[in-house]
Amino acid sequence: MIAFLSSFIKIVVMKPCHISLSKAFLLLSLVLEISAVNCFATGNLLSLERSHSTNTIKTQNTVDKAVQGLLLRRNKFSILQAVPSGGDGSIARKKPAPKCPLHPANLLKFADKNFFVLGMAVAVWVAQKFPKLGMDQGILQPEIFIGKFGVMCIFLLSGLSLELSELREAVNNHKLNGLIQLSSFILWPLLFGLPLFKLLETFSIFTPALRDGLLILSSLPTTVNMCVLLTSAAGGSVASALCNAVMGNTLGIFATPALLLRFFGTSISLPFGKMVGKLSSKVLAPVLVGQVLRQTPAKEIYKRHSKKFKRFQEVR
Repeated sequence: MIAFLSSFIKIVVMKPCHISLSKAFLLLSLVLEISAVNCFATGNLLSLERSHSTNTIKTQNTVDKAVQGLLLRRNKFSILQAVPSGGDGSIARKKPAPKCPLHPANLLKFADKNFFVLGMAVAVWVAQKFPKLGMDQGILQPEIFIGKFGVMCIFLLSGLSLELSELREAVNNHKLNGLIQLSSFILWPLLFGLPLFKLLETFSIFTPALRDGLLILSSLPTTVNMCVLLTSAAGGSVASALCNAVMGNTLGIFATPALLLRFFGTSISLPFGKMVGKLSSKVLAPVLVGQVLRQTPAKEIYKRHSKKFKRFQEVR
């Protein structure tokens, strides 16, 4: 358009003598017509470009929506594969737990959660009804299968389940260990055992032998197997329980005779070497063997079936 206008100016203005007025107007109309055509073509091109850009954006949006739809369908399909379905293909929803506490499902759940405590109650009932079952050299041979192999098995599994770092940390926890031993040999016998003994003696409750037995019981260290089992059942630190069971039974060789001498005025002697030997063979050696087994595939087997092994410990 600019080229045509420049040509028209040169022809009409600069050389007016060579062209008539009618021809000039004819040339001007031709220039304007050509310019209009050029503008129309340019406008069409711009509109085509805008429409093409709009179509491109629309197409891109459509593709994005399609991709999002495919991803959503894939996620739904994965969820449907993960969630078990009913017989008719519908999603199987988990049934809510029954509210009634006496419902069989709730009773089974309670029994599984409190298996060890309920097991002790059942064991006491069975021992009361059938005392011959627990007698030495009886049908079940408890002095062998429980007194020896049962305790060793408990500490073997304890050693297999514990990391060496846990045992090291439990041994180095001097404040906790000191507090536990102080409670066992000082606070418990002096603040509970002796006052209870005096109270029962004042009101002549129970026989003298039973009152003496309660005072002696308060002066003893914890049993090694029950200490570990009860701690494990309560979800406590098994490593600390094992450490303090060994320490308590070792200290008890000296602390218990001293307490009994203080309470009854009678000195007793305990076979130091024999007691240390039993403690080593029933507790320390099985724990050491369990630590060695952690370097073998037995560690992974225990991890896969840890709940069953824990239940086995509770039964033993």
